Amino acid sequence: MSITMDHLRAVSHNQLSAVFEDLADHALVGMTIVLDTRFLYANQKCCELFGYLEEEFIQLSPFDLVVDTDREMVRNRMNERLSRETTTSEYSFRGVRKDGSIIDLEVRGSTIAIDGRPALATSFVEMTDTRRAIQEREHQRTMAAHIARERDTAQRYLDVAGVMMMVFAADETISLVNRQGCEVLGYRAANELLGRNWIDVFIPAPKRLGMRAAFHSFLDGTTPAVEHFQNEIVTQSGEERIISWHNQLLIDESGKATGILSSGEDITERCRAEESLRISELRFRQIAENLSEVFWITNADKTKVEYISPAYETVWGRTVEEVYERPVAYLEAIVPEDREATERRVKQQAEVGYDVEYRITRPDGATRWIHDRSVAIRDEADCVYRLIGVAEDITERKAAENRLFELAHFDQLTGITNRLYFGEIVDAAIRRKAAGAVILLDLDGFKKVNDSAGHAVGDLLLRATAKRLAEVAPPDATVSRWGGDEFAVFVPEGSTTGSLAEFIGRIREVCAEPFLLPRRKVFLTASIGIARSPDHGSSAAELMAHADLAMYRAKAEQPGTERFFTPGMKEEVQREIDLEAELRRAFANAEFELHYQPQVDLATGCLVGAEALLRWRHPERGLLQPAEFLSVLKPSPVAAAVGDWTIATASAVASRLHRAGRPLRIGVNLFSAQMKAGGLTETIARQLQENELPPELLEIEIADSDVKPAAIPIKHRPPFRYEAGHHSNQRPAGFRH
Repeated sequence: MSITMDHLRAVSHNQLSAVFEDLADHALVGMTIVLDTRFLYANQKCCELFGYLEEEFIQLSPFDLVVDTDREMVRNRMNERLSRETTTSEYSFRGVRKDGSIIDLEVRGSTIAIDGRPALATSFVEMTDTRRAIQEREHQRTMAAHIARERDTAQRYLDVAGVMMMVFAADETISLVNRQGCEVLGYRAANELLGRNWIDVFIPAPKRLGMRAAFHSFLDGTTPAVEHFQNEIVTQSGEERIISWHNQLLIDESGKATGILSSGEDITERCRAEESLRISELRFRQIAENLSEVFWITNADKTKVEYISPAYETVWGRTVEEVYERPVAYLEAIVPEDREATERRVKQQAEVGYDVEYRITRPDGATRWIHDRSVAIRDEADCVYRLIGVAEDITERKAAENRLFELAHFDQLTGITNRLYFGEIVDAAIRRKAAGAVILLDLDGFKKVNDSAGHAVGDLLLRATAKRLAEVAPPDATVSRWGGDEFAVFVPEGSTTGSLAEFIGRIREVCAEPFLLPRRKVFLTASIGIARSPDHGSSAAELMAHADLAMYRAKAEQPGTERFFTPGMKEEVQREIDLEAELRRAFANAEFELHYQPQVDLATGCLVGAEALLRWRHPERGLLQPAEFLSVLKPSPVAAAVGDWTIATASAVASRLHRAGRPLRIGVNLFSAQMKAGGLTETIARQLQENELPPELLEIEIADSDVKPAAIPIKHRPPFRYEAGHHSNQRPAGFRH
């Protein structure tokens, strides 16, 4: 605080003497002066500390006031100061009061000179009072910090208001004001306030009358003195502030009140903070107590629960009183399998906040999944002193996650792993450098059963197959439904007691055993393809693709057998892919030709017809026969278009011959793709009409054994005839199989 000499002169000498005497009479420190080991002076507080009257105390030796065990130490400290080894000293000792009771004292002493001789000036403070003062200061600091922290999340600390020192004279003028008082009231210097009426300066107009009456009744003793008081003031800028005052009546030597010495603290922000805190706490409780999540607050090591919301009773099934009394109760509810790992993670991550999931067991025996996360709160020294967290019941979410995992990784019909999860398992084994084999199998004849008996029977058959494969597979093998009627098994190397060939044999055996389905017995075989890791691939996708090639090779060559992948299979497939691409280009570039093979009546030797045969005029390889490309063309997407081109070309040739007077029946071979694509009869009818060709001059031959005349719509059958097994030129025209 800053008080100028001019301000002090404004206070009368008598007022200052009164203040000094009042302070001396109420000094909290015992003081003595010792000369030649005798008390030369002792103040009132010192006499009170030891329980003596002043005249009794002066007659004592300093050592009369020290317990026996501490006398030597006190003597040494006094001698150190007297011998000038040290000029000041601080220590503590146990003193003996007049009534024999023991008090703990803290001593501060220095050496002074009296008439040229060294004397000891000493002050005594009862250590109990010191500790109480320290505790009170710590309590006040804790409360201030608590208010500051709780105000809101954006403001951690509440600015501490300054202290004002003012003297209000009996005539209501301001006779003393310090710098802080000026700053709070909004003035630049004290001379702007000195001599002015304080009530008119900063008391709000509506309250001036009451304040004036209270001030004078306090001075004249009409009302008891009010040492602590708070009221609103108005600053020079018109801002209202709240000040907490500590008042002391000033009395002159005649006993007349001359004014009031007041220290004021601006508590505006604190009051606002307290109101904000009150509202914040109210809102917090309204929110916390209505959340389904468990909101909790503990100390840093979670040995004390400061708050836990009522949702704890719903989630844990236990009372909040229990966890307040025994903070470990919530840990005891964690299932044994999760408890150690949870405690370890909580301790490891407490400094930064943790995020854990664990299971608890409720008193009713139910198991619940908990998602528990915390935030660490730090004090001014950056030390964690509190944890705030939220615990959420995620049992339903976990169940949904498990269900989603099952949907994403397991086949819903058979319950075994699906294609995606199977690939992840194989890839994981490859990353571990674990060798193994991928076995892919296809059920021969399943399609016929599924089409004839229905999908329900087909599903039963697939489930039975999955069950049989799982039963014969080694414990660490993975059985998967690949899709449709295809299954896959991954067998890690060394997982079977016998050889891989023996295991494959068991697969064939269980697939060949009759399947007993409702009202029928079904016999199937399995075509199997095998690819080994790492020889046949460095990824699951590559291994499964190679096993697929081997499986289809087995199915094509001899259903019910197995084939191991060889690089030649891939090369052959690649050749077929390249050839199919060339076939597309060949059709687009008009590289196909029709060659006609004559048909002669053996009885007469007459030419009665011709068969249109497809050839490919390859730009590099020359003329290619059907054997070199037909097997790839027939299943390709371009097959139907090539077949339609063949009908159109043959129809045009037959039409030209007919118009030239050389009617000749021309036969055309169909592709199964034309039958499946639909519109075949419309195509034939259109060619007959456009070329004005009599129907009997166009013969349609169905070469594929799996294509039946039922594939042609009934409404288009009348113009044609279907003749199975032979051709007769006695009939007008038709299909030949």
